[in-house]
Formats: sequence, C-alpha cells, structure tokens
Amino acid sequence: MGSMRLELKGNHPIFGEFLGFKGKKEAMDALQVIKRSKVAKIANYKPIMFDFLGGGSTVQLFCSSRDYRHEGPSQIDQLVVNVRTDTEVVFQPIDAKKAQQFKIKKLVSMSLSP
Repeated sequence: MGSMRLELKGNHPIFGEFLGFKGKKEAMDALQVIKRSKVAKIANYKPIMFDFLGGGSTVQLFCSSRDYRHEGPSQIDQLVVNVRTDTEVVFQPIDAKKAQQFKIKKLVSMSLSP
C-alpha cells in the first residue's frame, strides 16, 4: 500500500489510505468513475450552485487521470464530477486505529496511489 495524501481546508496534510466515499445514491453513482488505478489526484474546485429545492450545495471535483506512459510529453486528462457537499471521504490516517469521515466540502485535494 502506498501512502495517500489528503489535504483539508485549514489542516495539515493527512497521510493514510483512501477507503472510498459515503453519501446519497446520486453522489455515489457520480463518484463510481473514480478508481485508484485510473485517478492520480482529486481536487475540490469550489461550491458551484445552491439548489433551492432542498438539494443543498454542490462542489466540483477535478480528477486528474493517472499517466502510465514513460516516454514523451504527457497529457493528463481531467474528469469533472459534481457532488453534494454532504458527501464524505472515508480515509484511514496512518496514525489512527479507525477510519475517519471528512466532508467533501472541506477537501482541498487528495493524491491517490495505484
């Protein structure tokens, strides 16, 4: 297992293991495209809208594709996923016995090892 880095607003980076996401079905469906073997980094752009029908704020996650090419210039593809701010990242810090859940709206970035 490689160490992964989670950066949250107002906190020092946390190293550990990304375990997945937790949230409502529509968020989980949107996040299915994020696979550790294919995504190298996830960055939270900013809240993009407020749903006046009670849906809550939404954040845009920019997902940088992992590039396995070893020669020539690399062009990293970006995938954008929109999810509700109440979605959570489940992460096991190296120095903790239990996994912790962090609100995705507090996510600055997360680097994933394959």
